[in-house]
Amino acid sequence: MSTSVEQEPLELEAFPSQLRKHVEPEAPEKLKQAAAQGMAPAPPDQTIRLLYQLHFDDDESIRSAAADALEDMPQNVVVEAAEDEAHVGVLDWIAEQRGDEPTIVETLLRNDHSDDHTFARLARDASTEICELIATNEVRALHTPDIIEELYQNSNARMSTVDQLLELAQRNDVSLSGLPGVERALQSDSEVFGDEASEADNEEIEDEEGMSDEAFNQLLQQEMESASKEEMKLEEIENNDNLTRSQKEKLRKKIEEQAEEEESRRGITEGELLEMTVPEKIRLATVGSRAAVKKLVKDPNKMVHMAAIESPRIKTPDAVRLASKKSLPEGVISYIANNKEWTQNYKVAKNLAFNPKTPVQDTMDLLKRLRNDDLQKLQDSREVPHQISRAAERLYKKRTGRSGGRGR
Repeated sequence: MSTSVEQEPLELEAFPSQLRKHVEPEAPEKLKQAAAQGMAPAPPDQTIRLLYQLHFDDDESIRSAAADALEDMPQNVVVEAAEDEAHVGVLDWIAEQRGDEPTIVETLLRNDHSDDHTFARLARDASTEICELIATNEVRALHTPDIIEELYQNSNARMSTVDQLLELAQRNDVSLSGLPGVERALQSDSEVFGDEASEADNEEIEDEEGMSDEAFNQLLQQEMESASKEEMKLEEIENNDNLTRSQKEKLRKKIEEQAEEEESRRGITEGELLEMTVPEKIRLATVGSRAAVKKLVKDPNKMVHMAAIESPRIKTPDAVRLASKKSLPEGVISYIANNKEWTQNYKVAKNLAFNPKTPVQDTMDLLKRLRNDDLQKLQDSREVPHQISRAAERLYKKRTGRSGGRGR
């Protein structure tokens, strides 16, 4: 999803005539360097504009100096300039450089000229208090759903806060395409989010109130930290050109096993899962660790297990293992069978073909991918539907000219 403003240079006319000499294309390097270091004789608002303009300069040293000057500028000076700034690019650049400072962030959020995507940028890593402030602007949230999506993925955002935003999105038919599992729940007929959530959707938990905001946020932060560490390790392996494909696969498996071992020691317990509401489980399935997602993919609630299988944490090796599990909900197996990236993997295709939970038509489409020895085994299987074993027998005979089955 796009959460950035297209920052563009200001027109020269936006600067007083005495300052244009610092930012004109033909401006001497000394004047540019002076302005980039915040040394031009100008009030705070114009100083920041000069820095913004120079961060587009062709000279990397000037660009870097301009960014450093904004970073070092006293907070009260930045706030004073940001209060009256009207250019969306300047405001977004301030958010990019100083978006971790609550006082500056609040100033940007209260400036009507700030772009919606600047709100989304700030929502990404905002504190709980700032998340609350962003969420109060429902008009912006509905106009730019990226804001809701970023808050949803921010573990500092209270569950009650994002729950109300999701109810707002559902009530106004707003799409959250960047969160497939959530989008699926929004498109359902069930009132899952907000105060009007139907009791039927939470009937499998004892406490319809779910976990407290504090407890759930703490758990979510722990999960996202675990997921981030695992993803970083996997990325390092993937980007290591000195490793062979086999070595990468072994290292990936080792990291996944370590993550699962860690999850078993300190991860989510069955008791905690039982305590969660459906919206909490959907959020955990969307942004939680791979280990948590693997637990939730077994959840009996369709919206939860579909959010889990659509999680970006699920990779092809996970799909290989999940494709063979007969205990998984049919919707999960069907999703795997219709994921073209996953079914290109022979092990995924084979496991699906031998899984009686795989829809018949999906299995039929996969048969032509199977090797002859697996076709021979499939036609003798007593677990798959009769149509599948017969189709495997016909295909095997067509390929080899002989019948290889022992009959059922």
